[in-house]
Amino acid sequence: MAKELVVLKVCLDEIERSRPFLIGLIGDRYGWVPDPERMQSAVDEKGFETDVQEKSVTALEIEFGVLDSPDQRRRSHFFFRDPLPYQQMSPELAAQYSDAHSPDPGTRKHAEEHLQPLKQRIEDELPGRVHHYSVAWDADAQEVTGLDDFAAMVLEALWADLETEIPPLAEQEEITWEDQERLAFEEFIELAARDFVGREQIAAEMLALSRSPAAEGGTWGGC
Repeated sequence: MAKELVVLKVCLDEIERSRPFLIGLIGDRYGWVPDPERMQSAVDEKGFETDVQEKSVTALEIEFGVLDSPDQRRRSHFFFRDPLPYQQMSPELAAQYSDAHSPDPGTRKHAEEHLQPLKQRIEDELPGRVHHYSVAWDADAQEVTGLDDFAAMVLEALWADLETEIPPLAEQEEITWEDQERLAFEEFIELAARDFVGREQIAAEMLALSRSPAAEGGTWGGC
C-alpha cells in the first residue's frame, strides 16, 4: 500500500530531523516488518544500502540513524529494558509488550530469530553506549511503574554527551551579526524547502531573474 511507503519515509525523515543526539529504547518486541519492496523504495530514496528482507522498521531506523554513521555512534545511546513479569499479565496485555507472547506463531518465530541478534549487534558495535534498566509492574493497575531511575539514567547519559560537545563550541569566536543573519536565513530556507513542491520552469525563470542585472531606469521584479 502507498500508505505504508509514506509511513516508512516519515520514519526515516524523523530520524534525520532528530539528530544530532538519538536514544533507542528496546524491550521485548522486534517491531513491525513491512513489505520488503516498499521498504526498499524508502531506503533507495535516502541512498541507503542495506538488506531489507525480514527487517523491522525498528531495525532499519537503528541502522540508518546510528550504526551507519560514525558521528552518530558517539552521540547515541540505547536502553534495553529487562523483561517484565508477563506471568502477572493477561495474554492480551503480555502480547503488547513481548513478541514472545504474541498469539501469532509467525511473530513469535520472527522475534526469536531477529530480536536478540539485533541487541547483540548493538552491544558489539556500541561499547559503553548500551544501558540496561528494570522497571516495576503494578499488577492491580496493570501498568509499568518505577520509571524514575530510568529517567535519571537517560538524563545522565545525554548530559555527558552534551558536556563533551559544548566545550569546543564555547571556545569558538563569537560570530558577527552578519553571520547570525546568514545562519538564520539558511535555517529559514531549509525549513521552507522541506515541504516545498515547485514548478521547475517557474523556479528556473525566477532564479534567472534574481541573478540578472537590473537595467538602468527599468523595473526589476517578479510575482
